[in-house]
Amino acid sequence: MLDTKSKNNRKKGLFCVFLCAVLPAVIMLAFYPFFGKRAHRNAEQEQMTETADQYENYFGTSYIYDIYQSAYVLYEDLAKKNSEGSLVEEDIFFPEVDKESLTEEEREYYREIVRNEMSNNRDSFLDFTGQADYYAVDTQTKNEESNIGENRTLIEEYLSSKNTEEELNNLYDAWICIRYRENGDVSLEGYHGLDGNLFLRKNQEYQHSSTMEERYGEPAPELKAPCNMVVFYGLSGTEEYAAWEDWYRMYRYYLNSGAVYLFYVLLAAVAVLAVWFRKRECYELNETRFFHVPLELVICGIVLVLSMTGPVIEMMVSCMEGFDSSGTAVLSGFWGAAGNLAAWSALFFLWFWEAGCLFPMLQKGILPYIREYSLCYRIVPFVKQKVFPFFTGQWKRFLHFIGDVDLTEHMEKSIWKVVLVNGAVVAILCTMWFGGIVGVVIYSVFLFFYLRRFFTGIRRQYQALLVWVRELSGGNLNAQMEGEAGIFEPLKEELGHIQTGFKHAVEEEVKSQKMKAELITNVSHDLKTPLTAIITYVNLLKEEHLTGEQRADYIRILDKKSMRLKVLIEDLFEISKATSNNVQLNISDVDIVNLIRQVRFEMEDKLSSSGLHFRWNLPKEKVILPLDSQKTYRVFENLLGNILKYAMKGSRVYIDLRRADSGSTVITMKNISATELNFDPKEITERFVRGDLSRNTEGSGLGLAIARSFVELQGGQLDIEIDGDLFKAIIVFP
Repeated sequence: MLDTKSKNNRKKGLFCVFLCAVLPAVIMLAFYPFFGKRAHRNAEQEQMTETADQYENYFGTSYIYDIYQSAYVLYEDLAKKNSEGSLVEEDIFFPEVDKESLTEEEREYYREIVRNEMSNNRDSFLDFTGQADYYAVDTQTKNEESNIGENRTLIEEYLSSKNTEEELNNLYDAWICIRYRENGDVSLEGYHGLDGNLFLRKNQEYQHSSTMEERYGEPAPELKAPCNMVVFYGLSGTEEYAAWEDWYRMYRYYLNSGAVYLFYVLLAAVAVLAVWFRKRECYELNETRFFHVPLELVICGIVLVLSMTGPVIEMMVSCMEGFDSSGTAVLSGFWGAAGNLAAWSALFFLWFWEAGCLFPMLQKGILPYIREYSLCYRIVPFVKQKVFPFFTGQWKRFLHFIGDVDLTEHMEKSIWKVVLVNGAVVAILCTMWFGGIVGVVIYSVFLFFYLRRFFTGIRRQYQALLVWVRELSGGNLNAQMEGEAGIFEPLKEELGHIQTGFKHAVEEEVKSQKMKAELITNVSHDLKTPLTAIITYVNLLKEEHLTGEQRADYIRILDKKSMRLKVLIEDLFEISKATSNNVQLNISDVDIVNLIRQVRFEMEDKLSSSGLHFRWNLPKEKVILPLDSQKTYRVFENLLGNILKYAMKGSRVYIDLRRADSGSTVITMKNISATELNFDPKEITERFVRGDLSRNTEGSGLGLAIARSFVELQGGQLDIEIDGDLFKAIIVFP
């Protein structure tokens, strides 16, 4: 008995669900005539504001403004062709303005006006001529502008004789031929399928609809109207467009007839009934699994219903007017009403089901409902451990990809990333109809906070960069930027290079100043010593009581000091020419092994009497290199002379020549110093620097400097290494 009663209650509940779906559909269908009357009344009211010709030729008016704007474009193209490109837009449309008397700001203002006006005109022209043929001819120069191919002769014959009008009627669904006279007046040569009188009337209205002062808020002359031109336009496929335009006009009227408001009122009523029936236990709707579905599916259904506003109005228009947007006849009468009733019933049934599914939210609360019915929440542990970290990482990578703005030459890539992402979001929102409005609001709020955070980060990075630059400009070349530079990373890198360059330049300048001071001191000392001796002995030679032996001794000392002074000056000239790259090299193939042996032979007396033991490790075969033999000879002579001056007596000297694996030739000279090597090996090859800091030994301090300069001029490298008292000179020729 109880089971029978339960089945009856369930049937009663299902019947109530059926009524909640069908009754609102019947109400919507019953109001169709009412909405139809209101739509046609809106059409009549619009008709009263226009003439009968304007209303009946609504299709024609859609082309008139395009024709009006296209005339300016064709007039400009013909004017430029007549002047062979010497005229610009402001010359064509402001011919009476004395541009020489204008300031640069006033000229730019005129250019901006004509650019704005002609940009809009050309956009309309391109859209219009994409579906229309045009032929324009200047009545004075006979220059032409046209997109017509094989039918061009037919139009030219019409313009000259008017005998091809019937052929044009067969060729085009609609056409019009317009003459623009010298004074700017417009007249018709002929037309078909369009209302010519309506065109003349609308063209006059467009010319006087608004002035430049109204559009730009400042006094400005009007653009010169097209003149001395005849233009022909031919249109095909206008019937389909006219049918669509008539249908779309009725769609707008039905949209404003109140149907949308009734639709939303019925949705609210169905939602209330769904909650009420589910609350009443006698209908046992709570027992059926029909309402126990995941929350995500319910949300999809809600979005679907809310996005159906446009389609349901289209369905109503097609049913009441008997044709669709393409002009094709559709089912009307009984079968049309039956189809609409079924569609409305399905829509309200879906809404009833969605509202019934959300009823437990009122009983349990939002969070408990989500925990029980949300699929996403059921897999939260898995999402937290696996899915969420993955998508979070991908989202961060995506935001980094979007926010990674390249300020170098690849700026277009950054712009395209933002444009494409924004375009994708907008495209998705556009598919949601009414639901897209909610999406736009959410997207705009999200975009605001994201951009605020993004620009705040840019400002923080800019401030950090600015602090760093100020420290650098204040002279702190060791300052470092704190934090990341973000989009300013390329600038940070360049500033880092500048910082390094400045530090190097400052160090070099300090070193240069130090060297200049030492140079003056050393040159003064080295030149003064022999010069003082020369002056002294010259004064001694002036004495009359000198013996012949004393005089000869003084002359010998003078000769020695003068020769030292000569060598010093010659070395000074040599190093000056070498450092200024003013040395003439005579490059030829030189056997460097034989050249070293020649230096050894020439200096044999000095080497033998030096008390040093030389160990020569030279290859037997020839080593041919492209060198200047004289300059290279001087390099070896200076290095050996340096060894003779500073090597410890009785020690061994090693001279080695070998081929490196890279193919370079390496000459190494090693000796034990007689004095402590307490100098920087990098500075010993500078000018007037000696290993003997007390400068008691003979020499100019230029030997190693000259050797290094000559080696580097020939593409080689001279390095000095010190290990304790071991002095090592290494020459590398590539």
